[in-house]
Amino acid sequence: MVLRKSVYGLQAAGFGKAGPSGVLSNERRAESDLDPLITPSYLTRAGRLSGYALQFGPGRSRISNALQQRNGLLEIGSLVELYRDEPSVSRELKKSVRDLRSLVGKPLNLGGTLERVRVTRVSGIGDEALRLTLVVRVSGVRIRITEVGFRSGRLAGIVAETRADATNVDAELTSLARALDRRIGRVLG
Repeated sequence: MVLRKSVYGLQAAGFGKAGPSGVLSNERRAESDLDPLITPSYLTRAGRLSGYALQFGPGRSRISNALQQRNGLLEIGSLVELYRDEPSVSRELKKSVRDLRSLVGKPLNLGGTLERVRVTRVSGIGDEALRLTLVVRVSGVRIRITEVGFRSGRLAGIVAETRADATNVDAELTSLARALDRRIGRVLG
């Protein structure tokens, strides 16, 4: 159900698969989460059953150049997660926002420190759609992660873009989330 590479257009044309991609067990999901408190057992208790991600990135040398120049796309992709029931998805979406806000100023699971979190409601996409903009400082470089997440029944859909600059990608990510929502609807229909 995730978005294919072609949906991202020219910006991802030269990109290959990036991690994590593929089936995401609760173990793999916990390993790749920014929040150091997310564990496989927590995800199981939260009602998460499984997920699938497809991420794309430019490769190590281009990422290194982008970070040195503090400019450019580092990763883009989508994730769909299956939960036990709709209330589990809703609870987890809300808890993720609370947890991220509490992590401001603290070290993250994958390195760096979360500097800022901005949350905006988004209409017209699934249920309970939110756009998160995170600023993470890694080795003196500010990285901006923009995500749009939503619920569709027992599924959580997420599109995310990570950049080495402060380019505003709100409209782009909202459009990609709508595409993911439509894709989920077609598959389920």
